[in-house]
Amino acid sequence: VSFEISKAYLYLIDARGQKFTNKYGLTEGLMLRGVNSLNYTIARVFPDKRGMVESVPPSLSPDRKASYWIPRHELLKLFS
Repeated sequence: VSFEISKAYLYLIDARGQKFTNKYGLTEGLMLRGVNSLNYTIARVFPDKRGMVESVPPSLSPDRKASYWIPRHELLKLFS
């Protein structure tokens, strides 16, 4: 499986998707290949005095179970 620019998008594997990955022994690979939703921030850079502002997406607050962002080509590798 290779990277295809026309299909370069991300999947967010949440708790429901992790039921599937747990059932088929794929969760460890998901954790290695994906980006943990609780371990990143969004940085916005403004051209004025605000400068750079970092924030955590409200839908991904630390009190929720971790989800994983994974590129399509990495997810397909995980499935094969």
